[in-house]
Amino acid sequence: MKSVNFIVKYIVASFLIVFLFTGCGSVVISNVSVFHKLPKVEKQENINYSFLKLKGQDNNLEYDTYQEKIKQHLLLNHFVETDNSNILISFEYGVDGGKEKIGSAPIIGQTGVSSSYTTGTVNTYSGGYGSYSGRTTYTPTYGVVGSSSYSYSEYTRYLNLYIYDKSQQKVIYEGAAISSGTTGTLLPVIDEMMESLFLDFPGENGKSKIVERPSIK
Repeated sequence: MKSVNFIVKYIVASFLIVFLFTGCGSVVISNVSVFHKLPKVEKQENINYSFLKLKGQDNNLEYDTYQEKIKQHLLLNHFVETDNSNILISFEYGVDGGKEKIGSAPIIGQTGVSSSYTTGTVNTYSGGYGSYSGRTTYTPTYGVVGSSSYSYSEYTRYLNLYIYDKSQQKVIYEGAAISSGTTGTLLPVIDEMMESLFLDFPGENGKSKIVERPSIK
């Protein structure tokens, strides 16, 4: 019974490892870096801005989807979209081609027997004859009995945000969120990356931090 329970626990543990490895029910870890010259606002004043599309972003449904998400984050930070503003906001995003990662995992199995004991009864009969019946119980030991190799592709996803002041003719904010994982598309992790980028927006100039956000997919 003990060996059966152990096998069941090992199968469950292995399933959980695979479950987390594939990204389900996991966290999205982003490396966020910020450089900015935004003035400190004493009061919660609204800042008007307009979006400025970069090359290749016209008539792009993926861009339009991310723009709406960014617009909501900006609104929470008192940025209000208007036409012909001096403050222009642009963003870019993407995923690299991925890199192959190779590793090994231990295989757990029975390595031997640590102890054993025997229990039984002796029955005697008239005439000096008798019989014996008993049972021997063994306690197995478990450990690493081998290893199994595995490989997977790891992708780097990025989201960059820029704020440009036309009156000063210079960029006043640059923010970047970079994450790595087995998901080779941006959509499953874009919400968590945006949350990481806008956490304590605009952030401390010239600082980088690691932000973990639970996956909501």
